[in-house]
Amino acid sequence: ASVTSDFNSPLASQSDIVVTVPWKPLSFIDSFTAPLCMMNCVILGVSQKLGGKVDERLKDLEEIWRETGAYIPI
Repeated sequence: ASVTSDFNSPLASQSDIVVTVPWKPLSFIDSFTAPLCMMNCVILGVSQKLGGKVDERLKDLEEIWRETGAYIPI
């Protein structure tokens, strides 16, 4: 599966499932808001399908990240 800006993307030809999120930047500082919102919806949908397994896995990952210092607490 892939998320890309259109079906002509090289990534699309390698994927069984393609989700397109049109994005045409006008400059190098344009926002990735639309693609990120789309990915957030996909992640939320998958986590709802998986139910409690997601919570357990995230707790495990957060502990690993805390132990390894992957994130700096604020």
